[in-house]
Amino acid sequence: IYVDAYGLNNEMNTSTDEDGNTYWYSTNEYRHGIPKVLKSGVYYNDMIGKNTKVTLNYTYGKSSLASDVNTASQYFLSDTTYRTDKFQSSSSDNQSHSLNFSIKETLDSLTEIFIESKYKNASAQRSSTESNSFRSLEDVETRTTAIDNKANSDNSSWTSSIRFNRSFKNRDRWFSAYYKFDKNDDSSDGILKSDEHYIIYTGIPDSSINQKKISSGKEMAHYASVNYTQPLSIKVKLNFTFDYSQSSRKKTKLALDFSGVNYDLENTNYSNIFKTERAISRFGTKFIYSLKKYSFTLGARWRQVDAANTNEVTGEKISQTVKNILPLAYYNYKFSGSEEHTSELQSRFGISYAVFC
Repeated sequence: IYVDAYGLNNEMNTSTDEDGNTYWYSTNEYRHGIPKVLKSGVYYNDMIGKNTKVTLNYTYGKSSLASDVNTASQYFLSDTTYRTDKFQSSSSDNQSHSLNFSIKETLDSLTEIFIESKYKNASAQRSSTESNSFRSLEDVETRTTAIDNKANSDNSSWTSSIRFNRSFKNRDRWFSAYYKFDKNDDSSDGILKSDEHYIIYTGIPDSSINQKKISSGKEMAHYASVNYTQPLSIKVKLNFTFDYSQSSRKKTKLALDFSGVNYDLENTNYSNIFKTERAISRFGTKFIYSLKKYSFTLGARWRQVDAANTNEVTGEKISQTVKNILPLAYYNYKFSGSEEHTSELQSRFGISYAVFC
């Protein structure tokens, strides 16, 4: 209830790893250890005059967790027996700021405007170590492994939208317009160290990884839609809808190997820069015939999707355009009670082509 009342649907915690992947989680997902959690905020919800409703809130969150786990395991196989001793240590610190604002203005008895804006910034620092010791039945150490992983991340998101609703004296006539803007920025860096050492089996080479990853991403999206219903008579209505969305995302990943002095050797196998752009246009129209007991809808939707993916390292670009027309038909029947039966029929046909360059 409070989430809906104060617009707190962006209160989940986020974390971005060194690959730029953003994860959403809540503070009760810890497996080991006792978390320290702090969350506070200011929430305001009020009516200004008779026609203006304002909601404003700010939330601050902070959490930390440290855990150490020791595990000993014994394995009995048909040809050998061995034991493993594992030690795991991890720590994490997370911090977030959330700001939400909305205003609903009733211009008159038939017209209203709703404006909403949300901003969130989340940062995280995480580190983990793991060491394994493999021992024979005679308690002789045969192999050791060690993993050390550190990561820092920062993510910012901003969403703003405006909605305009217009009713008319004829209750079957209705108009709505909507616009939404999304912007996301994330950055992260991490260092992975991994060592595997064979003590007895000297014929098997050791392996070692010491690499730093730097990642950043920028995303921007726009969405707009218009919906209008025009009654022709008491039984017949026409509905028109149009929406357009455009998004652009650029992702940069840089992998640097350790040279012995610093992380200054670029590993091109794990480094890349990709840019993705997408635009979608849709238009639909419906013919609606309705009576007290049943209604019938017949219409069609047209859609065009333009997408492009660019590898900015190699210059390779893949573009694709897809066009569809989707006829549709609905039949709805109301029984004497509250039950309803709806039959739906849709088919799709169109053309698509891809351009590679």
